Amino acid sequence: MLRREPMLSSRIFIWQHFTRLTPSEVLEAIPLFHPVWADADPDDIAFADSHAAHGNFRAWPS
Repeated sequence: MLRREPMLSSRIFIWQHFTRLTPSEVLEAIPLFHPVWADADPDDIAFADSHAAHGNFRAWPS
């Protein structure tokens, strides 16, 4: 969407491409993300990711 608008696109210095976190990356990153998840069972984290976040880190706060 931004690329189609020259006035907005010209203000982007570097375009970044983000990919979904792998299941192992989720299990590594999420316990460090928030104290609620620090002591959580890895199976619970994997369940939450597969049913809600789908590897999208931005989905975890909600």
